[in-house]
Amino acid sequence: RLRLGIGLGSNEEEAIGLGTDFHTRGARVEEQIEVMRMLWTQDVVNFEGRWHHIIDGGLMVLPVQRPIPIWIGGGHGRRPLERIGRLADGWVAGSSAQGDAEGQLETIRNASVAAGRPRDAVQVQGRMPLVGGGAEEWALAAERWRELDATHLAVNTSRGGFTTAAEHLTLAERFMDEVGKDLANWPRTPSRRERPPAAPPR
Repeated sequence: RLRLGIGLGSNEEEAIGLGTDFHTRGARVEEQIEVMRMLWTQDVVNFEGRWHHIIDGGLMVLPVQRPIPIWIGGGHGRRPLERIGRLADGWVAGSSAQGDAEGQLETIRNASVAAGRPRDAVQVQGRMPLVGGGAEEWALAAERWRELDATHLAVNTSRGGFTTAAEHLTLAERFMDEVGKDLANWPRTPSRRERPPAAPPR
């Protein structure tokens, strides 16, 4: 049931604080994904990359769950979206998807095909803000994601001026009370869905 979510970050100051090069984060994450998938599935790993060097390494106990799906978030721009299409098992839509989810998904799906994967290789977690809306708006937004073949749906309660966790929970509960019944048949991820291997990083 584990999904590993990966975000590349958008704040250069954070990268500087960590002593990493902000401008190579995309290539670095691609290499890290390759390393993780090797460690999760091989008893002994040897790897020589730009950032990672492993000699006869491995995990003492390999994960029971195989594969472990890797979900990449965001995707502001063509290159990040194409990376998702080539490498990810799922896409966590960011705030930019509110205005152009269809176009972003088209880029992801085209990249999947170009990498030799099925067009629907990447599952989709839609993003839906709750603040400022009501049952009608929420239902329409959810249906829009369903039409885009989203497999998951996440709601966002930020930017409401809330100061306590209880306020966020109250809004989320209101959403479930007013719209939740309409989502009862939302597509769910098969527990042991087999996926084709992702293309190696470029």
